[in-house]
Amino acid sequence: MKKTASTIILSLVTFFCYAADSDELRKSKMLSDLDIIKNSFEVKYAPSEWKRTYAQWDLNTQIENAKSQILSTPKITVKDYQKILRTFFNSTRDYHVAINFYSTSAAFLPFRIKSAAGRYFIISVDHKSTDVPIAKGDELLEFNGRPIQAVMDDLKKLEQGNPESLTDQAKAEILLTERIGAHGNDVPSGEVSIAVKHQGSKKKSTYKLEWMTVDEEIKNDKVYKGFTAAAVKMAANIPRDDKSFLKHPFLHKSMRAGFYKPVKDAVKKYEMAQTRDPDDDFFVDPLGSKKSFIPYLGQLLWQNPDQSNFHAYIYMSPGQKRIGYIRISDYEGGAAGAANAAQEFAELIAKFQRDTDALVIDQIYNPGGEVFYMYALASMLTNKPFDLPTHRETITQEDVLYALNNLKNFKKFRAAKKQDENISGYPITPELVESISSHLTFVIDEWNAGRTFTNPGYLYGIQKLQPHQRVNFTKPLLILVNEMAFSCGDFLPAILQDNKRATIFGTQTAGAGGYVIEQTHPNLFGIQEYTFTASVAERLDKKPIENLGVTPDIIYNLTTDDLQNNYVGYMNAVNSAVDGLFKKK
Repeated sequence: MKKTASTIILSLVTFFCYAADSDELRKSKMLSDLDIIKNSFEVKYAPSEWKRTYAQWDLNTQIENAKSQILSTPKITVKDYQKILRTFFNSTRDYHVAINFYSTSAAFLPFRIKSAAGRYFIISVDHKSTDVPIAKGDELLEFNGRPIQAVMDDLKKLEQGNPESLTDQAKAEILLTERIGAHGNDVPSGEVSIAVKHQGSKKKSTYKLEWMTVDEEIKNDKVYKGFTAAAVKMAANIPRDDKSFLKHPFLHKSMRAGFYKPVKDAVKKYEMAQTRDPDDDFFVDPLGSKKSFIPYLGQLLWQNPDQSNFHAYIYMSPGQKRIGYIRISDYEGGAAGAANAAQEFAELIAKFQRDTDALVIDQIYNPGGEVFYMYALASMLTNKPFDLPTHRETITQEDVLYALNNLKNFKKFRAAKKQDENISGYPITPELVESISSHLTFVIDEWNAGRTFTNPGYLYGIQKLQPHQRVNFTKPLLILVNEMAFSCGDFLPAILQDNKRATIFGTQTAGAGGYVIEQTHPNLFGIQEYTFTASVAERLDKKPIENLGVTPDIIYNLTTDDLQNNYVGYMNAVNSAVDGLFKKK
């Protein structure tokens, strides 16, 4: 018996020592992992100095804060570390900066909300997924027994990095009913209670709903057997099937919100799991939805077919003008691809030039996309060259090697190119080839001068965006924006405003002011990739787009009446702004 008791005690001591060692080992690996991420930011994060000025952000301080959290967390889990990483990435107050994790889990509630004047209203309901009698226009008062404002304050504080901004407010409103494991969110399940005040009623009604969940299939927190040393690997170095230098990531720089990709993946899973109303596109994915919340702005005179890439129509305004409307949901081109989408956009713009007196472009809730596709669309909105923002870029040996290797390729390509060749819908002309070649030379010269953060230069060497060769809209133009217009959704209105080509209407854009790179490294913490801003863009007045976004010429904030009465006030304000275009002209 004594021998058995001794054996048990020895086993317990060994177990607890192993558990302690395992926890220390895990923390040690997390600290090493964090150093790799820190190095990535030191090398490639462009807005560091701007963030120090704008938000008193310091990389070393934020890394040390993250390390302190790791060391002070007992029995730390992978999920704990993911939340610490998310807090670090959010601290930059940069909507290009995000970290995404390998996770299949997600949870949704069958409604969405929007706030106005400090009150919260239901703006969309998936009635195929619930028989609870809630409807558009109902006011949400409580969530799980707590006042809704307190819940929203917690979401902004715990899940966002800039809780005072309109953009973080709008993101939190989506997050209330949409949780995604790939973002590091805790993914709930089971019942939730909500208290609402139905439109036209004065009493509070309480209901229970069930979270609709997508299960987690990747189990975390397995220990470190065979843990290998981590090594940094740039996403741009990953081989692609098409070896053409025209397909290289250098020519397909992304300007989109860093958190957007997991949202699209989670929404696809939700759509597969639910039978929903196909016309309610805005419910499942407000970011990048083909149709926004904006109702038809007037009496329809013509409408683009539903199967087309763009929601577009012509209507008669209250001022008896024929007004075109087109929704740019993103700057990626959708399922049709950028080249095909740009061609369809050209056909629509040609029609609007012939048949309308003015054009309204709706790009609210736009996550951004590819630079050249955005340039392709912008070139059709003018008959005069546009001055463009400058960029200061972070560069490494990889960028220099690409420049050295491809200067000759571009010279050969200029002599042999096909007539219809394009990059994401933007036609390749001899002038474009010359501009890109000059930019490659600029990168080499900046590196040879000892700069890893360049002087201001023009992205791809394009100083002036030339008008489209065949299609030009020259009539008055109104652009609708909001706090959920990111990146390319910042840049298009900035370009149009700087060149005095359009009137901007709505709320300040998100302020994602540069292009984005993706990076990853081998790890056992579920890190799929992280994104950050690799350039700082300056407008013609030398102010950065980062954080400042675009301030509309006509500011309009949604009202409680808009959210309860189908945006009548918003529509009237848009049409009033349209009438103002003709007075201004």
